[in-house]
Amino acid sequence: MTRPKLADWLLIPSVYGLLGWCLALVLYELRVLPWEPTSLELYLVCAVQIFAFALSARIHISQAVKLRVDSAKHRYRGSAALLLALHALGFIGIAVYVRDFAVEFGGIAEFVATFFSEALAIRALAAEQSSIGVQVSYFGWIAITATPFAINAGGPWVRRVLVLAASVQFLGNLLFIDRTRPIWLLFMLAMSILLINANRLSNRTSMRALIAAPVVVTAVFVGVGIFIGKLGAGDADASILDNVYHNLTAGFAYLNHVLVTEGLFDFSTARTLAPLHNVLAVFGFGEPPPSTILDTYELPFRTNVGTALEPFYRDGGWSYMLVGMLCISFLVDQLALRSASYRNPFSMHLWSALCFVSATSFFAQKLGNLSVWLFILLALTAVAIQLCLNRRRLWLSIPSNGSVSSLDQLNVQTSSGGPPASA
Repeated sequence: MTRPKLADWLLIPSVYGLLGWCLALVLYELRVLPWEPTSLELYLVCAVQIFAFALSARIHISQAVKLRVDSAKHRYRGSAALLLALHALGFIGIAVYVRDFAVEFGGIAEFVATFFSEALAIRALAAEQSSIGVQVSYFGWIAITATPFAINAGGPWVRRVLVLAASVQFLGNLLFIDRTRPIWLLFMLAMSILLINANRLSNRTSMRALIAAPVVVTAVFVGVGIFIGKLGAGDADASILDNVYHNLTAGFAYLNHVLVTEGLFDFSTARTLAPLHNVLAVFGFGEPPPSTILDTYELPFRTNVGTALEPFYRDGGWSYMLVGMLCISFLVDQLALRSASYRNPFSMHLWSALCFVSATSFFAQKLGNLSVWLFILLALTAVAIQLCLNRRRLWLSIPSNGSVSSLDQLNVQTSSGGPPASA
C-alpha cells in the first residue's frame, strides 16, 4: 500500500469525529461555563466512542489512500448540464421556501425587509411551520459540492458559469436563517477541494488547512449568529466567547444529564429512524416519532442538543447506544468511502456530507435527519444507475464469442465505480 499522507487521513469521516470529540471533551472539562460535574458514565461513553473513531480510521486508511490515488487516474462522472439542472432545482426550492414564509410577513418585500432588520423572526417562524422548499433546496447543495470536480474537468466557460451559479446558490441558502447551513456547505466544498488536490498536498500544507478550518468555522458561526441576533448584542446574557463555548460543549452537558437521570427504556427505533417512522405514520402505520427538537434542560445553562448518541440511548439504552457508536464510526466510514469511489455528483456529495455528520457528532444527531437520508437515497440511486449503464455499455461491446476478458473488465470497472475502458 502507498504510504498514507495526512491528506489521506482527512478523507475519512471518523478522523473528524475523533478530532471533534477530543476537542469538545477537553473544552468541556475546562469548565469555562460551570456545567454540571462530569459523570463516570460520560467518561466511559467518550472513551469508547473516541476509540471507535480511531480504530475505524485505522481500518479504513487503505481505502482512503486508494480513493486519493484513483481520483487522479479516473475522470469525474458528471456533466455541467447535470449540475445546472441541480442548481435549477435548488433555486426552485429557495423560491418556494421564500414564497411560503413570505405569506406570514405580508409578502416577499416584507420578508426581505425582515431578513435584513429582524432575521430572528424568520428563524422563530421556522420552528412552527415548514416548506417543501427546504427539502428541494438540498439539490442545490449537491450542485455546490460537485462544482469543484466539474470545474477541474471542464473548460473556461464551464468554470465561469458554475462558479457564478454556486455563489448565488450559497447566498440563497443564507435566507434560511440557519447557522448550520453555511458551515455545512463550506465544509463540503472544502472536502471536494481537498480530494481534488490530495495528491499534491504536503503534510505541512494539510496541517495548516486543518488548523485554519476551526478558525473559519468559528468566524462564520459568530458572523451569522450576530446577524440573526443569536450572539453579541442580540444576547445580553452571554459574551461571544461564552456562546461559542456553549455550543461546543452543550452536547456533552446534555448527554451527561441524560445518562445520569434516565435509565428505563422500552426498545424503539423512533428517534434513530425518525424519517422512516414519519413516512409510515403518513400511511397510517404507527404513530409519528418524537420531535427531533429535544426538551430544553437547565444544566445550569439552557441546552437541547445531546450528541449523536442521545437518540440511540433513549431508544434502547446502553446496548443500543453501543450500536450507535459503531454506526457513526465504522458504518459511516464505509458508506462514505465506498460512495466516493463512484465519482458521480450524488456519491461525492454523500461522502462529504457524512464527513460533516461525523465532525458534528459531538454536538448533535444528524445521521437520522431527513436531509441525510435524502442524500443517501439519491447517492444509492445514482450508483445503481451508473452500474446498470456500465453493464449495458460493456455487453454491447462484448464480441460474439463472449470473451472472458470482457467479463473480467466488467468486474474491475464496476468495483471501482469508473466507466468501462470501451466507453
